Amino acid sequence: MAGYHWSRRNPKTNLFPSSGGASAARTNRWDATDFTTMQSVLAYHLIVAGRRTHSDTLVKRGRAILDAYAKYGYDAKKGLFYASLKLDGGPVKPDAERPPVTAQDQPVGYLAMWQPHVGWHELPLQMAQAYAWAAETVDRTAYLEPAQRFGRILQKAWRDRYAGYPDWPAYADAMKSDPKRLKSYKQVVSKQRYLAPRKRCQEPFSHGDEKVPDTFLPELLDAYVKGGYVYQAPFGLFADHYGRLIQFALTMHRLTGQDDWLTLARQVADAALSELWRGRIFVGHVAKTHYYNTDHVGILLHALLQLDAAIGGSDLRIDVFF
Repeated sequence: MAGYHWSRRNPKTNLFPSSGGASAARTNRWDATDFTTMQSVLAYHLIVAGRRTHSDTLVKRGRAILDAYAKYGYDAKKGLFYASLKLDGGPVKPDAERPPVTAQDQPVGYLAMWQPHVGWHELPLQMAQAYAWAAETVDRTAYLEPAQRFGRILQKAWRDRYAGYPDWPAYADAMKSDPKRLKSYKQVVSKQRYLAPRKRCQEPFSHGDEKVPDTFLPELLDAYVKGGYVYQAPFGLFADHYGRLIQFALTMHRLTGQDDWLTLARQVADAALSELWRGRIFVGHVAKTHYYNTDHVGILLHALLQLDAAIGGSDLRIDVFF
């Protein structure tokens, strides 16, 4: 399987398409010709498999994926990563404005840090984790810099995740307050499950006394469609996003010794507990009131255990779930 993908690479760049084979090409699938961050998972497993089987070839191929994206995928001027690459190393429509929540669209422009669905064509947090993992366990010199680049973007993405609003309900209220501006974003508005008011639960997410802005911020949707760090943030923030960001921050803390990373891990965990815990169970998204197993809640639970171990915790409550 490693050879199947490797044989389809551009030998000058070591980039290869996210899906391969003649059948994909015949259906004119965009992912039969483009490289995306979905291959972060392949890179990780190639390196692990190569180590376990003592295959330098597999390790080199896994590293080649990380090396190629680090070289061609980063826009140093804007400090952002591209969503997808042509096999010659050029970005796919780097200046494109991306549509709102639509299924199975081609990633263009800049990499979206928070996707509106689990299992998107982009895996930015997995790619960030792959570089942090590689810096810690494979080659610190080669991979610490791209990991730090992802770190800077993710820190900003976390700070600005509600585009200037205090919480999800305030953001949703603002989105609904300007229907004229939202006319061109029909697919967002039609997804009422994202914009509907939150139902009160056993431990409700507090709308609090935070002041909701009287007027809709134009830059909110402008940033949303242009891509980059804030793109789709209020529509993302699934349980696995919280979990993977905690895991990434813990790895960066081990790599750098900087307490800011441990602080970030705590902040994300606190937010996950506040926003996703429903008194008896975790839900997969800040706007949901029900549990759905494909939202990857398990990744968040794993991350919380890892954080608990990192800060020296030991008294885990395991008898209060139901």
